[in-house]
Amino acid sequence: MWSCRPEHWENIANNPSKPDRFFGVCFAVEFSDEVSSLRTGRSNGPNTFFVAKEPDNKKRLENRNFRGEQLREVSSKCGMHSSFPKSRLRLVSTSADFPATPAVVWETLLFYEEVSAPAPFFLRWLLPVPLGTAGSKSTVGSEVRCRYDGGHLLKRVSAIVEMRRFAFDVIEQNLPLHSVRVLAGEYNLHAVAPARTRVTLSTRYASPHRPDWVYARFEAAVCHCFHRHLLGAMRQNLVADVLASAAA
Repeated sequence: MWSCRPEHWENIANNPSKPDRFFGVCFAVEFSDEVSSLRTGRSNGPNTFFVAKEPDNKKRLENRNFRGEQLREVSSKCGMHSSFPKSRLRLVSTSADFPATPAVVWETLLFYEEVSAPAPFFLRWLLPVPLGTAGSKSTVGSEVRCRYDGGHLLKRVSAIVEMRRFAFDVIEQNLPLHSVRVLAGEYNLHAVAPARTRVTLSTRYASPHRPDWVYARFEAAVCHCFHRHLLGAMRQNLVADVLASAAA
């Protein structure tokens, strides 16, 4: 039989020997004899026990430790020696639909550093200017050196699923990006209609900037702008290929 006993609130207030146990909302619940063995904490009788909400600070600490473990795992996967203990992992994705089959869209995939059209002012103001690439990205394990004005990124292809998924890890960053470390990128293709393909670009990075509610939104806006610029270049390449095929 469940029952609420309000008089136990006074007992909690008068016995604050473990204030952390009673931080937040506390309840006094009375059970039948069959479940009296489940009682925990401070009890005023054989069949009563208190259930206390854990403090929020403890949950914050657990979440912080979990994020640290994730960060170390991704850093190890990407071949980085630093685990960025003061940074947080962030993932930003942007999608766009293309009027073509996945097989056709697959041929238009390219890196940001391979885009010939000038980037928007917003990107040119915040990011280094890309100068081109060196290397092949046709097989898993191949490496591409992406050159910038003032540094470079070294990308290693980590996954290729023909006409569906292309992923890479950034194994070396010699490029000032306002203390942000780029970790990985990914292209996913999904057919949403017989002649329509949805392309999703994703960028994973580590950022030390605080507070999150300011910098996470700003960094996401930069990533979305970067993704849209890349998707626009892919669309232009697709249109050029279609026109070339029609003229042939």
